Amino acid sequence: MFANTSISEPFVLASYGNSSATGSSKDSGRNKSAVYATSHAGSSGSSDGLGTVTAQGDGVHIIDLSNLNPVTSQTLGPSTLFSCPAVTQVVSEESKKSCTIYAAIQASSDLPQESSGRCIWIWEEDLMNSSGGSRKKQEITLPHAVAQLYVSDELCERAIATSPEGDVSIIQRDGSSIKTRESTLDGAKVFKSFCYSRRACSFLGSQISSSTGVVVILVYVQNSKLQVSVIHCDDKQIPNDVGTIDIAIESDKLLDVSLSDSGFMTILFQNGSWYSYRLDAADAASISAAPGAEKLHLTSLSFATSPNASGETSLLSLGSSHVLLAGITAGSTREIVLLLWDVQYSVLLASHSLPIPSTISQSKDVAIRLQLSLAKSHALLVLSPYLASTTRKSLPGPSALRSSVLAVPFTVPAVSTIANAMGRGASGDRWLKKQSSDDGIQLGEARSQVLESMRYAVEKGQLKAVNDVFFEWVNKQKASGESIDNEALSYQFVQKVLSVVLQPSKLHSSEVVQYLLQSGSISSNMVEGGLFAALRSKADWPAIELALQKVVDLSEAETIVCLKDVVMHHRRQLQSSQDSEGMQVDSIQVIPSLPAFLSLCVQYPMTPSTLRIAIREQFTDEDTICCVLETIQLWLAQLSQNHDPFKNFSPQPELLGPPPLDKLLLFLQCMIDATFVNLLQHRPAYRILQDIMSDIEAEVAFVDQLGTLRGPLEVFAKAEAKAAKEAKDGKGKTTSQTDWMQKRKRAHEQVGIAVGLYRLEELVI
Repeated sequence: MFANTSISEPFVLASYGNSSATGSSKDSGRNKSAVYATSHAGSSGSSDGLGTVTAQGDGVHIIDLSNLNPVTSQTLGPSTLFSCPAVTQVVSEESKKSCTIYAAIQASSDLPQESSGRCIWIWEEDLMNSSGGSRKKQEITLPHAVAQLYVSDELCERAIATSPEGDVSIIQRDGSSIKTRESTLDGAKVFKSFCYSRRACSFLGSQISSSTGVVVILVYVQNSKLQVSVIHCDDKQIPNDVGTIDIAIESDKLLDVSLSDSGFMTILFQNGSWYSYRLDAADAASISAAPGAEKLHLTSLSFATSPNASGETSLLSLGSSHVLLAGITAGSTREIVLLLWDVQYSVLLASHSLPIPSTISQSKDVAIRLQLSLAKSHALLVLSPYLASTTRKSLPGPSALRSSVLAVPFTVPAVSTIANAMGRGASGDRWLKKQSSDDGIQLGEARSQVLESMRYAVEKGQLKAVNDVFFEWVNKQKASGESIDNEALSYQFVQKVLSVVLQPSKLHSSEVVQYLLQSGSISSNMVEGGLFAALRSKADWPAIELALQKVVDLSEAETIVCLKDVVMHHRRQLQSSQDSEGMQVDSIQVIPSLPAFLSLCVQYPMTPSTLRIAIREQFTDEDTICCVLETIQLWLAQLSQNHDPFKNFSPQPELLGPPPLDKLLLFLQCMIDATFVNLLQHRPAYRILQDIMSDIEAEVAFVDQLGTLRGPLEVFAKAEAKAAKEAKDGKGKTTSQTDWMQKRKRAHEQVGIAVGLYRLEELVI
């Protein structure tokens, strides 16, 4: 049973206009978001914690995520720009509850130029006073630029700041203490950083003796190598290095990285390659990284098709190997998609799509930066548009763009399990690039040449050439004495042939398809979308009829869809029986007659429960249902007139004759079960149902009469069966009778002398 995994409908938390200052530089829109969003649970009293929204050129806004009510706001002016998202730390005391807000300032009207990017403003907000009660902000200048801020309940009244170069500082709330660990990697830039509680980091063993504090993980990218640096921070000492891991990567064009507190890391590249690694404590002095799963290759998303859309994706670890991916679909119709993957098993657990908000420009020159952050049972998704091109004069200015913050409710298991992944292998096919048709498949030179020649003939529309190439190869196989049914018609080869001859909007070879069907080499899943769907699009009804006799894995839904098409054709024939022109058009389509096709459907093995569902979905019109029931009633009448229910139990009955009675009654029962409510409301169906009941009653009466002969004839039936078996084994009738008489005589003699096979007599003197 699957664990509950879902993504619910997102809802908008807030929307803000982009500041004109964010578009003042060429790359600022790409590198800096107009809006940020973070969250903090702590002891806020809110079940979902508090969300902190940082809007460039506006200020910092606190929202209660459990009821979506604003808690407090601090407007800092249109000239204020932030280096990174502001963070909030909730503080609960006996008589009050407040929060401390840390904001890294990039620029402001009252900020000196030399402090740009290194200044942190700290102020406190009273959560108990709805009218607000913020204290005067404090200003702290760090010895390095600020790239990210973190707070944690493990470090009370302290915050952690990281720099683009990898410096890490612990900041006291009142500014009285700053402990800084300088970067040890010269020239390297931090691509992304993470911060987790020490207790939650299960992948760290004895490398850190302390069980308190937090662990900061810095991810660098340099010279086709990814370096992961693990740093431990507590309130007693300067942040200290735990270890560094080097991971070779295919290129420097990274899009995003995710990391869970269990050490499962994923790396997404611009070409769609998605790698995973598992961090682990190799020994007491080092940390290692092992591949977590096979590489995935994402497709159908904008970042994989356009170099200007590199910001249109974001990864967020939801714990264990579960990763939420936000992206925008490629193509003319763009929409936002949320994909919840279990990367360890390469399966898509849940997905959700939503339209791009109308407040965001749909111009192809406007890209959307996506950012995900975690907030207990929600994920915060920021949609921040920016100008991907500045060459056109008609583009909207930055101030005309608006950013939105959405809350995405989700449910996911705490731990990844194979039980939850089983059966979901095909769920993510739409978003995964298919392997090359020749990957791992050795077809041989002859068959590869046949495929290439057929593919060329199909592209040129030369149907005769397609048939000639294929059947020439078949004749050569037969002439050489090689088997044409086993190795020659392998699964891979037949699948490739079908992909060539059943291409959409191209001519197809019914002769090739029918030959493969006759050989029993085709299964329904060889064709994308199903075999019947491809054959119906080509109106190849002879192949469909043959498939019902030769293919063993056709679904009930596919079969009933085809039956409905035949029934609709049958009804059109009845309505236009007087229109010779209409009959001529129908005859060109070569659609089989209803009795012939229904007989094939009745005899095809199907599961009753699934068959009832398929009938209920397709047969919603009462007149269409009556057409099928009338044909079944004529068959039952024919069987009852013959009074010989065994006559038609043939492995291959005639198409126009009645199918076997047992299969006919099973199909009839499913048909009536699925449509009985509709038939009760359709009076013309009453006569058909009454006739069916009369025919069945007559058949039941006849079977009852034959049942009286079962006892007297059973002895003769057994003797006949025994004689047939002995004749098959090569024993004659005379020999059988002689052996039986000898065995009986020997038994009487043993009884007469009172000596059995296992009898023991003892004489004592």
